[in-house]
Amino acid sequence: MGVPVVAAIAGLVSIGLVVAALAGMGNLFSAHNTAAAAAANPNCTLIVPANPLSAQGLATPYQLTATNAANGPCNEANANQTAFVQGAILNPATGAISVYNPLVIDQGTQPAATPTVPTLPAGGIVGLWFGFNGTTLSFQGADQAGTTTSTTTPTATATTATTTPTATVAATVSPTATTSPASHRHRHWHYAHGRWRYSHGRWWYQHGWWWSSYTTTTTTATPTTTATPTAIGTAVTPTATVTTPAANTNAAAASGTPDAILQGANCVAGESIQGVFSSFTQMGACNAPAFFQAANTAIQAGKLTVPNPGTATDGQSCLTTRSFALIDQDQSDNVTSEYLANGNGQTAQDTAANQQQLAGSTVLFNGSDNGLLDFFVAPALGCTTWKVPDLANNGASATALPLDELQAAAFAGQGGGGPAALVPLNDPMTLDGNGNSNTDKTNTYRSLVDQLPNTGESPAQYCGDMESIQGTRLQQDVNLLINKAGPVPAAASNLFTFLAMRLQQSFVNLNCQNFGLQNDVSTTVDGNGVVVAACFLQQVNAVTAGAGNPTKGMTVCPATTATASASASPATATATPTATATPTATATPTVSATPTVSPTATPTVAPAPTSSPGETPGPPPGGNAGGDDRHHRHWWY
Repeated sequence: MGVPVVAAIAGLVSIGLVVAALAGMGNLFSAHNTAAAAAANPNCTLIVPANPLSAQGLATPYQLTATNAANGPCNEANANQTAFVQGAILNPATGAISVYNPLVIDQGTQPAATPTVPTLPAGGIVGLWFGFNGTTLSFQGADQAGTTTSTTTPTATATTATTTPTATVAATVSPTATTSPASHRHRHWHYAHGRWRYSHGRWWYQHGWWWSSYTTTTTTATPTTTATPTAIGTAVTPTATVTTPAANTNAAAASGTPDAILQGANCVAGESIQGVFSSFTQMGACNAPAFFQAANTAIQAGKLTVPNPGTATDGQSCLTTRSFALIDQDQSDNVTSEYLANGNGQTAQDTAANQQQLAGSTVLFNGSDNGLLDFFVAPALGCTTWKVPDLANNGASATALPLDELQAAAFAGQGGGGPAALVPLNDPMTLDGNGNSNTDKTNTYRSLVDQLPNTGESPAQYCGDMESIQGTRLQQDVNLLINKAGPVPAAASNLFTFLAMRLQQSFVNLNCQNFGLQNDVSTTVDGNGVVVAACFLQQVNAVTAGAGNPTKGMTVCPATTATASASASPATATATPTATATPTATATPTVSATPTVSPTATPTVAPAPTSSPGETPGPPPGGNAGGDDRHHRHWWY
């Protein structure tokens, strides 16, 4: 497999096993990165530069720092803490879209290569989206951080407009809140049969019971105003004065502290719920609704044509980020940006020029639903995703979250693939600080990915469609998926077992069992904790030629097999990476290590844990249905 597999393997952080997993992998991981991964602080803050929607702002590196320094540093080159920025620019005159992915560096450091300054169209509408490989990414303007620029300030060479255009798209200022010390701590019990698990932005190897906890910190706020964007230079840049939302309302927000830079760029990273800021955790955006409004206007005017995803090898419609055959518990999150990291932990934009200059560098990749579609599932199904010129990479074609969402808005729900999937009320990223659903927060999230507000779609309906439609399509396409590498070979032996595992866990993380539904998927892990088999209660035949699912006919998989799959072990997951700008999914893992199973096998149920004083153990995750921490747990993630 290419770049995405490499980056995913960089997320393995159980230090004892990391050493084994990296054996023979050359210079892929430096001692600096391995040591940092062992004690990664999962909560980081991204410092947003001044005028982030301008050419100069796009080329000014964002800076990563720890939200709470007492929990350890945050390092952009640490794959468990990497934050990503993805930008898209719409030319209102022609309807053309281009992308530009701003760089992120560690606070107070220099980039490995100076970012390219883009040339933006006159009156261009810029949108920004953020992704994070940790647990919660907070946002802070450079003004709040005590600096107005990063340590490296590129000189803009973009041609500026001779006039100052007036923005044609209205935008709402992202409200913020002032900090309050209130916080809540939550604890969950889990069990693992000696396997890898992904929690709080990191992979861990576990055997037996363990507990995990997380803290939600609340913030309070007072009243709000709005602002209208104006054009600066060649890109529309909203301006605003610092305001705070009313304590008795719900409103989109960027942070818990009023911030002029964030509000001026219409940044949103959560919801102020009755004066309490509730984060989206890994996701955020700046000026996204304005970008999508401008793009949809261009589509209606015939200036922008969204390409049809086409027909897959199986004869069915190619998937989108809103296909129930693909979504998980937190659809449409994170981005497709990539960065390069050198041996000193410095980062650079992933461009052809930088790949040559920084030969041997590590590729940093965001574990996103969009990346899963663009780099793995679509190629496996014989589909091609929408790409546009990358202004940082000499116009080479690139994918982007806003492209995927525009395409999904145009074609999801067509071609017999079931209804379009929209962010549900039980999405973990849109729950409030107490774990309850919140319609306003869900609708705010939807606005960042070009989705209409919720009009009555229920979590039960979402769960039912996900289970029936995705389970069917996975079995139909098993022959197209089972010989393709998945994004995390240390977790699943191939793309088919990975997607089955992801569906199995999404059922748990969305609490679908509360709606009278049964998890359709069970999986088997080998001695290395790698998922090597998947079984389905509702059996469906493959629709393309091939051997099919090795466990076809079994409705329940045993939880474990005593034999370790050599082809799927972390130590043999991949070789030294090549920093290519366009990842491909061509590697074919060996899947001959089929677990020994019996048609009458039943899943192993772990014993219940013994609680300590003052603790209440949760119910054991029956069999292998998976009971990992459902808060901030991100299955490509």
